[in-house]
Amino acid sequence: MEAGEALVEKAVTRVARESSDFQTIRLGDLKLSAGVGARRIYHAEIRGDPATVTVAMYQGGGAKEEWRQHVAKYKLIRHPNVMQLYGLVSTKELHAMVFHDELIPYHQFFGRFKYSPILSAYIIGYCTTEFNEAGRYISDVFQKTVSSNDLDAWIRPSTGKLCLDLVQGA
Repeated sequence: MEAGEALVEKAVTRVARESSDFQTIRLGDLKLSAGVGARRIYHAEIRGDPATVTVAMYQGGGAKEEWRQHVAKYKLIRHPNVMQLYGLVSTKELHAMVFHDELIPYHQFFGRFKYSPILSAYIIGYCTTEFNEAGRYISDVFQKTVSSNDLDAWIRPSTGKLCLDLVQGA
């Protein structure tokens, strides 16, 4: 490779990285701590950042294309009741979306309060209100009606807010 080719390649790489709206995270900087869902979703820490994040991992046949489609959905949406994309991981064999905050599956969170009728009623009412608000926003953006069967729900413990996952069956 000649010097000119190396400079062009370096410039293209730099532009590609700078054009991303989300932080590129090196795979080696991601420390997984616990699996929390069926789509290979983990809690993790990013080196140099003490906060826990939620990571959706994609690996195997068709993973890169599925990952790209899911990233495209999250680039269109910014709402406090939707999982918020923090960064992306992309290697030859593995791809991941990194979301702000530690998120807990709704059913797991709700299960902790199932023996308290008052708390259960409050959580259902509060989360229904948040789901409806976020659902209207998502419907407006995607021009498609959403129901509770379309989106998985998570709880952000730091705020107590409901967060919807735009990828069904996560």
